[in-house]
Amino acid sequence: MSEADAVFDENRRMLANRTLQLERMLGEISVGESPQALLGGFITVGRAVRRIGYSDLCQHYFNLRAAGASRENALAALAAPAAERRNP
Repeated sequence: MSEADAVFDENRRMLANRTLQLERMLGEISVGESPQALLGGFITVGRAVRRIGYSDLCQHYFNLRAAGASRENALAALAAPAAERRNP
């Protein structure tokens, strides 16, 4: 959690709540990922992208996974430079 503090502006409670919420949402679409795995992936994305809110990151990740993207592809899409995300 201390790594997440260094990357995201949200407080620890918000990070934990959003992560658990995302875990439940993913479970509803039969995608199983642990909170630790989610947070670890998002820390990597946050370091690459900078300037992204954690809640936004969770929502975008969910949308990608719901559309059929694998974990790796979803994280890569989120970590891509903004120009690439707009024009794949």
